[in-house]
Amino acid sequence: KLFCSERMKSLSCLNWIELNQDAKNHEIFHKLSSLKTESILFMMSATNDDTAQKTISRFYTTLKNETCILSGKDLVDMGLEPGPVIGKILTRILNRRLDGEIKTLDEE
Repeated sequence: KLFCSERMKSLSCLNWIELNQDAKNHEIFHKLSSLKTESILFMMSATNDDTAQKTISRFYTTLKNETCILSGKDLVDMGLEPGPVIGKILTRILNRRLDGEIKTLDEE
């Protein structure tokens, strides 16, 4: 059931990866992060494109586990008002972390 329900989504993501081989890490992360492990493995087996396989592998082994060091509570403690802006800030920080532009808590 899982395979059938996610197959089309997986194939769509695989097609996107094959067409966007210069995609940034944060784009790959957001494209694949909602997929289940079985779908990720299906995508790797469904392509003969070495670059796409490496991209999927990089997502699964490295990118999917990346998180911000700062939390929403940290931002509130710094004086920001609670609300949607905090989520937007954390997403931008995560994107920069995924792309290797931010590496430390001080940089965040």
